[in-house]
Order: sequence, then structure tokens, then C-alpha cells
Amino acid sequence: MTAIAPADHAAYLDWLRAQLDQAIIPLDDAAWNRAAAQDSIDSYRAYLADFPSGRHSGDAKEVSRRLEADIGAWVKAITANCRTGFEGYLAAESNGKYCAEARRLLYRLVQYDQHAWVEAKKHGTLLAYRDYLTAFPEALHREDAYVQAWGIASKRDSLSGYKDYLSWFPQAPSRTLAQQASTRLQRDQTAWDCATNTNTIAAYNAYLETPTAGKFHAKAKAARDHLVSIDETNWQEIDGRLSLRAYRDYLKTCPEALHRTEAIDQAWASAKKTDSASAYRNFVAWFPNASQQALAQQVATALQSDHSAYKTATRQNTIAAFEAYLRTQAEGRFRIEAQTTLDCLVADDSAAWKRAAAQHTRLGYRAYLKAQPQGRFCERANAAIGELDDTDWARASKQESLQGYTAYLYASPNGRHRDEAIQMRDQQLANLQEAHRNPKPEPGRLRNIFRRLNLALIGQRPDLTIRVGKHPVTDVAITPDGKCALSLDGAGQIKVWDIDNRCLIREVSDNSTYWLHLVLGDVAGHRVLSGMPGYRLRLWDIETGETIREFSGHLSWVWKCVVSPDARHALTCSHDQTLRLWDLESSKAVQVFETNSEKSFPIGLSLNGEEALAIDYIPKENRYHILRFWSIETGEQIRSHNLGDYDFYSFTPCGCYTVLSMRDPKFGRFTWLHNLETNKPFYTVGPHEDQIRGVAVMPDRLHVLVASQRTLRLWSISANKEKARFKFAISGRTRRVGISKFVISQNGSHCLSANYDGTISLWVMPT
Repeated sequence: MTAIAPADHAAYLDWLRAQLDQAIIPLDDAAWNRAAAQDSIDSYRAYLADFPSGRHSGDAKEVSRRLEADIGAWVKAITANCRTGFEGYLAAESNGKYCAEARRLLYRLVQYDQHAWVEAKKHGTLLAYRDYLTAFPEALHREDAYVQAWGIASKRDSLSGYKDYLSWFPQAPSRTLAQQASTRLQRDQTAWDCATNTNTIAAYNAYLETPTAGKFHAKAKAARDHLVSIDETNWQEIDGRLSLRAYRDYLKTCPEALHRTEAIDQAWASAKKTDSASAYRNFVAWFPNASQQALAQQVATALQSDHSAYKTATRQNTIAAFEAYLRTQAEGRFRIEAQTTLDCLVADDSAAWKRAAAQHTRLGYRAYLKAQPQGRFCERANAAIGELDDTDWARASKQESLQGYTAYLYASPNGRHRDEAIQMRDQQLANLQEAHRNPKPEPGRLRNIFRRLNLALIGQRPDLTIRVGKHPVTDVAITPDGKCALSLDGAGQIKVWDIDNRCLIREVSDNSTYWLHLVLGDVAGHRVLSGMPGYRLRLWDIETGETIREFSGHLSWVWKCVVSPDARHALTCSHDQTLRLWDLESSKAVQVFETNSEKSFPIGLSLNGEEALAIDYIPKENRYHILRFWSIETGEQIRSHNLGDYDFYSFTPCGCYTVLSMRDPKFGRFTWLHNLETNKPFYTVGPHEDQIRGVAVMPDRLHVLVASQRTLRLWSISANKEKARFKFAISGRTRRVGISKFVISQNGSHCLSANYDGTISLWVMPT
């Protein structure tokens, strides 16, 4: 039946609303039923959205708030995921939607807690209980876990255990006890580390006394006992040995030695027994805390002074030094040795002086001064050298010759009259040079023209030719006055000739030599050196032919001999690979020089009297010659020069250079002057036409005389040209012709040649 609407408008509206409400109620109930059936926040929220003022809106809002609270509590419990969280949910939401799930999860957590507790107890370690409490912050057995962990840490009683306990269980009730135990163990560990680092008996005793109940008490006692045992063992090993080093090592090995006082006393006894400066110095250095330090230092200083004084005397090795030692060191330990050495030095000094006085030569006195630089007779030796110097100067002044002044400079290179002798020698040399530069004019112009033409085309003939014998003449000599000539032939016959009368004065048979040397001395007459059988030398008088003295010492044939300018020494060479310097007065060898060459040729002695010169021939692929210099004082080689290949050599009168002749396959034959100091040639003469047989420098040092196969040629050094030519006729039949050797007179006026045809020739040098 359909309702009738009211007539007025207001009533009609009310009526219309009532009709609408009646129509919505079923829909509202249906929506509520659906939301209640779903029983979810979304369903209730959908209902409220559709019917915000519905009949069940109040219930919907209440149920929605209840469900939101339940879900929030559940989310909180799930997020916490712990026993307290689930228990709080169940307490707050006893009829909550998730109560069953919460009870199930709570039961599972309890079961897990029980199982983890069982496992932790099973392992029984701090780490296991730490992991149990970490996994279950609200563990059921928390207190029991703390108790068990403390029991384990206290049982271990270690610093690391207590540190782990304090770190892993920050809320444990036994933290105070753990902190105290950790502090105690830390102090004990520090004390033990200090004792082990020091590693001494005192350190271990200090550890044992301080922490009486320390954890390392047994180890400290064992270590202390071990050190005591080592100390006793070391002491037993060195006790009674009286060795400073042993006691030093004992105290060094055992810094707190039990027997320190005894060791120092024994070391002092050892130092006194040794009684040396080094022993007392070692005692002072090795035992700084000894009570005997001051006494040891005093004794060491005294002994060191004594030793230094003796060492100084020994190093100087002179009479004055040992006398000074004996005078200054009245209680010295080396007085006996010093006195013995002093007696020996005095005896040696006396013997050396006797030898020098017996020789009465400069060389002897110089040898004495060198051997005894502070000898007792040094003043007398210097005075004797001065007397000899004055005597030689008087002789040279009396002779007034180049040879005399040269001999004085050789004998006394640093003599009192050295400057005057050099001036007079240079004056004599200048006179010779002036005579050659400005010859005196000869009468007869036409005669001079033919003479010069004859010299240029044919050559000057010898002024004198003497037949010696049938054998070739190998060596010659001429006296300074030019009155006598000596010849040596191949048969070993030495003949003395009177040049003015051209007759034989005497004949001396000496079959063992092929050389002779005229000794120009200050004695009456002239002496000659020649060889003898048995590798000896003979000095004989040219006037009487009698032997003055003999010289023996070489072990093989003697090659050659040169004599010093003062005619007091001779230098010989031999096949025995030695050079020997002889004293012509005492017939003794002053010095022996080792050459290491079978062929050595002596050149001469330096003008300062300090060096001996010789040339060694060394055969190799290309033969060459070495010029060697030896010290006369020491006998050792000073220096050497390689001269190369040459034919002949000669030593200049001034003694500063040598003249050599050499064959050059490309340019011919040349002669040059070789400086001995710089080892360089400074004048060259040539080329020569024939084979060279000998070379020599004239006394004026301006000309070189060169002997070839048939001629003698006089060359000017400065102009490098031939100044004169000397030619001789061949007498007799011989395979070899020409000159074998020649010598120049002392003043350079004559030349005497030894010829292969058995003759000797005297040539007058042009002026």
C-alpha cells in the first residue's frame, strides 16, 4: 500500500526523509553484515565510508579502533621479536586477533632459549655464554649465565680472561671483582716483564719480594737460580787464572756478579803481575768502579812515559837518544836493554870511524856520516872531508887543467870551492873552444890552399903510425903529456910506446883481457887497469910495469871499466850480471849493482858522485838498449831510459849527456847527443857515409869525432857539418880495415887510434 504524501511542503520533506531512511536501513544492515563478516579494518573503513551516519557507524568505529590497536600491538611485538614483546601483547590484547600466533611464537622463543642455554652449558666457555646472552637479550637464564661466566674467568685467573669477562659481560654483578683481579694480574705481569727485561738476580729477587703470591713466582725463582748457577760456573772457570780479560768478561757476563769484589782484587793482582802500561790501562778501562783506579792510572802513566821514551830512543837509534833515556829514566824498566844497545851503538860508531879513518876518503867519511848521523865523530868526519876538499882544491889549482877541475867537482860536488872550481872549469873549456873557433894563421898562403884542398879531397894522413904486431889492435891509451901510448892487441899483449922516439918501452903479457884503461891520478906517474885470469882486475904502474894491487869479486869475465874523474873509483861490468864500484886505494868493492843482463856496458859516474850509469843490451825481436841509473849509496836502480838500437856510444866529459850512433835503414847513419836527464836528443850530426866504428865528443864540447871504416871525421855540432877528415893507408893484408877504437888526449890536441891492421896511429887535431 502506497503512503500518501502530506500536503504542505515541510511535512512533505519530512515525509520524504522518512521514506528514504526506511529505504536505506536494509542497505545499511547489509553493508554492516558484510563488514562484520570480513572483520577487517578495511571492511569497517569501507562501511564507514559508505554510511558515515549509519545505524552501525558507532560499532564500526569502535571495532575499527580496537582492530588498529591490536595490529599496532602485534606489529610492535613482531618487531621486538622477544619474549617481553609477545607477553606484553598477550597482556594488552587478551582477546586480540593475533593471540594464538603470539602464544605460538612466545613458546618457540622459550624453547630456543632453553636449547641455547643447554648448548652454552655444554660448551662451558666465556665465548659460549657471551653468544647466549647476545642472542637472547632477555634470556631466561641470564643470572645463571653471569654466575657460570664468572666461575670460568676466576678459575682461569688470567689477565686476558678477566679482560674478556669485563668486555663481554658489562652488566655482570661480578664486574668489581673482575676489575680488581685484572688490576692485580696487570701489576704482576708488569713486574714480571721488568724482571725478564732486566734479567738480573736483583730484578728477580725484587719480583719475588714484591708480589709474594705472583703468578710467575716459580718462573722467577727458576730464572734467579739459573743466573746464580751461571755466575758460580763462570767464577769457578776463571778463579785463579789471573787474567784481566777473563775477569772483565766475567763481570760483563754477570753485571751483578756475586764475586765482584774478589774479581776486582784478582784483576788488580794480575795487572801488578804483568806490570805493563797496557795492563794498567786495561784495568782502568775495564774496572771503572775499582778502588785501585787512581793507583793504576798513576802507574800506567809512569810506565807509558818510560815506554815512550824507550820507543823514541829505539826509533832514533842514536847514541844521544839512548843516553838521554838513561839520564831521564833513572828507574826505567828498559835501562838494561838501553845500556846494551848503547854499548853496541858506541862499538859500531867506533868501528865505523876506524874504517872511515883507515880509508881516509870522502866516500868513507860520507858513509860514516850516513851510517852514524849523530855519531861521536861526526865533527871530525866533517873536518876530515873539509881537509880533503882543501887538498883536492890545492891539487886542482896547481894543475890548472880542465881534467883537474872536473875531478875536483866530482869528488866534492858541494865543496867549499865549488863555485870557483865551476868558474875555472868553464874558463878552461872556453879557452879550448876559443882555440877551435879562432885558429892561429899559418905562414904561407899557397901552402894553406894546397893543405885545405888535400884535406877536402884526400884527407889528412896520420902524424905517426907504429906497427904493433900481426894481430889487430883492440884498445889504446895515451898519457896526458902525449909522450907515451899503450896498445893492446888480440893476443893480449900490452905494449908501452915512446911516441917521440917511436920505440917500444916495455911489454906486458896479460892474455886474459881485451881492454885496458889508463888511470889519471895524482900519484907519481900513471896507472893502468887491465884484466887477469880468474875474473880479477889488476892495477899496475905504467913506468915499472909492476902490479900495485888486485881486485877480485866478479864471478865471470869483466867486459869493460870506467874510472871516476878523481881517479879514486872504478866501475866494472861482467858476465855475472853485476856492476861493481871499486875503491882503487883499498881494492874493495864499495857497491854492487844488479843488472839482470849478461851484456851491460858501464858509461860512467855522475859528476855529483851519487849515481852510476850503465847500458844494458836486451836481445829481442829488435835489439835495443836500456840506460839505467843506480844510486851509489843504496845500490838500487833509480830510473831507466829506453835508447833503442844503436852501434856505438860514448860518454861526454861533462857527464850530462851521451853521444850515440845509429843506423837508420831509410835515412842513413847519424850521430846524436842524448840528454841523460830528459832522455831526449838535442843535437844530431850526419848523415855519415861509411859504417861507424866509434864516436866521441871532444873536450871542447863543440865537435864530435866519428870513426868509420877508413877515416876519422871531425864534425861541428852547432853547424852540423864536417870540419876535418883524417885518412890513413892500409898496411898489410887483413880482412878488416879501419879503426877498432880510438881515444882523445886530455887537451884534445891528438887522437890515438887502434887499427885492425895491427898498427896504432896518432892524429893531430886541427885548431
